[in-house]
Amino acid sequence: MRSTVSPSVHVKAAGGVRTLDALLALNHLGATRFGATATAAILDDLAHRLNGIGPLDAGPAPTGY
Repeated sequence: MRSTVSPSVHVKAAGGVRTLDALLALNHLGATRFGATATAAILDDLAHRLNGIGPLDAGPAPTGY
């Protein structure tokens, strides 16, 4: 999607963005906006990493919606 739209168009990734690693991978692919129900967990993991502690163990991925 990123390669087919102008650089001024923002791409939003939504659905399945449950971890910081998933968010970062999607950002690397060109997404600049994110819809995530796991925002608190993502921000907790980011804070953990910024404090030099390493990634949090997110446990098993949730199933279904």
